[in-house]
Amino acid sequence: MRKLIFLLVFLLAVPCVFAGEMPEGYYTTANGKSDSILKSTLRQIIRAHTVLSYGSGEGSSWYCFYYSDRDTATGLCMDMYCDDWKPFTTPGAVVSGCNIEHSFAKSWWGGANNDAYKDCYHLNPSNITANSARSNYPLGVPTQDFKDPSTTGSLRIGKRYSEEYGTYHYVFEPKDEYKGDFARAYFYMATCYGDELTWRKDNPDVGSYYAMRSPTDNDAYLEFLDWEIDVLLAWHRQDPVSIKEINRADAVNNFQNNRNPFIDYPCLVEYIWGNRKGENVDFSRLMSSLDVAFLGCEDKSGCDCTITVPTLTLPQKNTEIELGNTTVDSKRSTTLTIKGELLTEDITLSISGVNAEYFTVSPTTVSAAQALEGYNVTVSYLPMQLGEHSAILTITSSEFTAVPVTLSGSCIFSALEATEITKNSFKANWTNAGVSDYTLNVFTQTMTGKEPTTFYSESFEAGQGDFTIDDKKIPEELSYIWKWDSQYGMKASAFLNQVAYESESWLISPEINLQNAVSAKLTFRHARRFGDLSHLSVKISDDNGINWTNLTIANWPDGSNWNFLASGDVILDAYIGKTVKIAFVYTSTTSGAATWEIKNFVVDGEKSALAKTLITGFPKLVSNVQNYVVTGLTPKTNYFYTVTPAGFEKSNEISVTTLAENETMIDYVETNSLVYYKAGDMLHVLNIEPETIVKVFDCTGRLVESRNHCAFEEVFTLPKGVYLFKALNNGRTQSFKIVY
Repeated sequence: MRKLIFLLVFLLAVPCVFAGEMPEGYYTTANGKSDSILKSTLRQIIRAHTVLSYGSGEGSSWYCFYYSDRDTATGLCMDMYCDDWKPFTTPGAVVSGCNIEHSFAKSWWGGANNDAYKDCYHLNPSNITANSARSNYPLGVPTQDFKDPSTTGSLRIGKRYSEEYGTYHYVFEPKDEYKGDFARAYFYMATCYGDELTWRKDNPDVGSYYAMRSPTDNDAYLEFLDWEIDVLLAWHRQDPVSIKEINRADAVNNFQNNRNPFIDYPCLVEYIWGNRKGENVDFSRLMSSLDVAFLGCEDKSGCDCTITVPTLTLPQKNTEIELGNTTVDSKRSTTLTIKGELLTEDITLSISGVNAEYFTVSPTTVSAAQALEGYNVTVSYLPMQLGEHSAILTITSSEFTAVPVTLSGSCIFSALEATEITKNSFKANWTNAGVSDYTLNVFTQTMTGKEPTTFYSESFEAGQGDFTIDDKKIPEELSYIWKWDSQYGMKASAFLNQVAYESESWLISPEINLQNAVSAKLTFRHARRFGDLSHLSVKISDDNGINWTNLTIANWPDGSNWNFLASGDVILDAYIGKTVKIAFVYTSTTSGAATWEIKNFVVDGEKSALAKTLITGFPKLVSNVQNYVVTGLTPKTNYFYTVTPAGFEKSNEISVTTLAENETMIDYVETNSLVYYKAGDMLHVLNIEPETIVKVFDCTGRLVESRNHCAFEEVFTLPKGVYLFKALNNGRTQSFKIVY
């Protein structure tokens, strides 16, 4: 059976998402920083990421390589260590003759199987023989004692003279087109892990002995010795970021959920290691490699870039436009800006792909003059059947490479709220599914007891889930307080570089519905080191975060170790029947800042067990309609209904309560310009023009009431029956019948 998405909330805005685009504000906290503070801030931004398993299989290094290092034209593995490329087979499978190479050698930190060991930004698929020949040598330019080229793949491996140590040592040199790739991987590793790993300086057989600084060295934050910095800077400048490297970084980001800042903004290298040390970075003056203009620049340093060839600057390549949710035969539209520089030829827009018939673009031609100023085209989605739909909008010109834009939308189905509710009936409503038959089911629900349930849970194993973070006070030296960690769950700390900062940050759960609960409790596991326990608390709110109440936690870590401790049961029975949010509140001072880690958040308990009783005659096939009047019901009773379009899954569940015996629903009805509604024994008529004469006749034609000089609203008290109302004004008569 085909799956459909139910219309619960209709989107009001249509977002554009750019593939490869940095999350909004990703580098904001690094702006204005320099030198070691810039490097530490970048580390805070990129360090917490998803860690893949090392090796083969789903969710592994080789699984990532299939998407990051496969030439999509040939299916071959783009091996930077050897020109004899081998084919990929399936995602997660090892390429024949290859293994995983740590370009930043694992022995440099002792080989521990940690996050650095598994980070795909420096892992590469490599020819086994070339990988072995490379050993753990650092990057460099060899001058003598070269290894046999038949064993080194595309690498040059030999020795260079170390002035620091007065001896020769081995280095490896990749091909020219990969030198910048390796350099930026080294800069990434030094930034992401330099503050937590110690580079081995105890053994001259380990490459870090000749390439890396000791923690006690001057400017230890630079990580590399000066000669290695010179090599990396030269290669970074000579081999700028390429489209291959951009695509690889985007693929890794899709798995690890972090970015390499030195690929996104190449000029950042200069602010930490190069010719802009000591300057505060201003991101508004940098050119990102993700800017479509970057590849059209002569200067690809990212520090300054002027476009010299005709270039489409908007939209960027691989932009994704999500048209959102709509229903059959209902249009959704958004605008897309077409903009370029140095253009002289017209631009053509066309749509292709599996569901191209559901998408349109208007106009289909944009002149060069319009594009130079920036011109908005309209992209629309008008589906005729339920499901997920996509197409490709291609933007072409004789002056630049065609730019594809992915279009997507969802055609969804939903049951709608009931109308025309009386004591014995209601009208069930639903959206158009584009099918010939619908099945309506109407039933009641009776509580038969209680059953165990989990109201909400989040392990924090894969991310922060639906929790949100509210930084009420955060110093400018820190880019975050709460951060997800693949090993430790949600982790809060305001301690950086041996300094404690004053802060306050809340980790807040989404709404947790306890309305059907019979009992409820909260449990979680947490660890704490350092700081003052009084600075940590757990709170609950039942009014969407307006007011908060402290929860009593039975078990708190004593702060002496990193062991996780069960919180104990936190009883929430006082909140049964309500919707709540729960917050973990972290505060710190300049005299002490704790590190607090949270895992395995669970709210569970018991809920009412319900039994359904079908109404006689249901479920019922109601043919091709979008509403149906359900009759023969009991007054003041809670009913439920669902609707199932032919060939699709049933809809969401709608609740409706019939009226009591003496209750009348206010029901507005519009008749031409007049509007009337019934409330109890009174009939209200609105929108009456000034000086109108209203005459009321019963079903026999007898005049029962006449009013002159009527006001905007007139109220009539009439016996139940059928009436004809006539409104006379300036020779014009409006008539309408009311069954009352």
